[in-house]
Amino acid sequence: MQTTQLSEHLWQSVLETFETMIPLPLQRVEDPKPAPSDGPLWAGSITFTGDLRGCLTLLCSADCGEKMARTMLMLEDSEPVDEADLKDALGEIANLAIGGLKSRLLAAGCTLDISIPTVTRGRDLRPALGVDVERFSLLIETEGHTFEFVLACK
Repeated sequence: MQTTQLSEHLWQSVLETFETMIPLPLQRVEDPKPAPSDGPLWAGSITFTGDLRGCLTLLCSADCGEKMARTMLMLEDSEPVDEADLKDALGEIANLAIGGLKSRLLAAGCTLDISIPTVTRGRDLRPALGVDVERFSLLIETEGHTFEFVLACK
């Protein structure tokens, strides 16, 4: 499958995820540079095997992750989000995005088996799967925050 097709399938899956679970306006950024970060990032990753093998990773700042978690959990902007809820929300967002991608790929004749999400926090997080891996980023803005989905596969 071509990278442009995967990118469009992923974008449609992310839109569907947010329309269903996280009612925030999304704007796709047409600049492939990674989102800048001056602090630690949160990463929600899911690996997959099948006709394609790889990893889908959601990367965001703590502020962005908390905004998404608050919206998903229907909390007020002033309410704190504890780390466990933040991890659960980011893992679920990654899970829903890969689930939508899997459905779209299945309709195109491509099968995927997906793992459970792993959520971590750190600096300079970038998914790497070795050589001969196709990789692209989907940069998205919402309400002053920028986050990124990175798909790496072969």
